[in-house]
Amino acid sequence: MSQPNASKWTVTERLLALTAVAVVGPLILVTIAYRVITTVKVGGPLYADIIRGKDLIADILPPAEYIIESYLVVYEAAGEARADIRQRHLERLTQLKSDYDARHDVWAADLPDGEMKRTLLTDSAEPAQRFYRIVQDP
Repeated sequence: MSQPNASKWTVTERLLALTAVAVVGPLILVTIAYRVITTVKVGGPLYADIIRGKDLIADILPPAEYIIESYLVVYEAAGEARADIRQRHLERLTQLKSDYDARHDVWAADLPDGEMKRTLLTDSAEPAQRFYRIVQDP
């Protein structure tokens, strides 16, 4: 008579199955971990997508910490005869100044002390601030 709950697997088969799980399980985990690390590592495909997007934005938009667009807007406003269009240029200049100040504050907080911080926040910022003062208080 056979027992109703008895396993059909022998002890040897059970040990082989347990060994297979013990070997295959970690191999699967290592494979998944390797694929994740390869995808997200510096130089990996995800990193490349992020850098590509950042570089594209940098090529399209002028940086807020660079006042060349402000200079252009002042030049356009100075040459504009219509008061309404000149006013729009001056409003744009106010926004650009606000953007400049916001990015300046970000870099003041984020950059470590050193030559790069001094160059950006002092050497280049002083002429930019002087430019905005001259434009705002002619």
